[in-house]
Amino acid sequence: MVWWRFNQYFNIFVFSLSEEDNLLSQWRSYTPHGKGVSIEIAPHVLKLIVAANRLKLGKCLYTDEDHSQVLLSLFEHLWGCYAQVEVKPVTTHAFRDFFQSKRGTILEALSLVKHGAFSEEREWRLIQCHDDQSEKISFREGPTMLIPYTKILIGEERRPFKSIRMGPSENPDLALASLLRFVGQNQLAQSVIRSHIPYRKL
Repeated sequence: MVWWRFNQYFNIFVFSLSEEDNLLSQWRSYTPHGKGVSIEIAPHVLKLIVAANRLKLGKCLYTDEDHSQVLLSLFEHLWGCYAQVEVKPVTTHAFRDFFQSKRGTILEALSLVKHGAFSEEREWRLIQCHDDQSEKISFREGPTMLIPYTKILIGEERRPFKSIRMGPSENPDLALASLLRFVGQNQLAQSVIRSHIPYRKL
């Protein structure tokens, strides 16, 4: 068995989306208490974002059967690419170069594989892979480290989002009034709605 590691930086950035817009588990896990919102993006706007930023859009896979199928499809794709190589690799270094050239494809496929415990989220992912290009990478503060990210364009049209849902809040009327003014001033969405989930953080 031959093992090696890639010796060049390679970046994969993922933006998570969900088919569900009002799950208590997601409000608890992904938003600061009393401050979260859920942004609804219309399909045609999402397609424009994917095209403008050269992203891949994929649905997360949660079952063992789906995991096996995506891996099989990946292996078949890699084998097909290998079959088209005129000069076949004969050394460990040459094989490494072949797989390194396919890192983006491999990582894009594996980034859709998730544990079945998360299936409630019905997640989709926008995926961006590219070689190390430091000028395109920004950083933000995380709980324990700096988190790298890249910026994407969402277009210049007015009200790009279909709706914005305000999450559970201990002051729902005041929070909704403030959010309505902010969204209106910045022309962000066609409508603002609220979650009626009775969630309190004790």
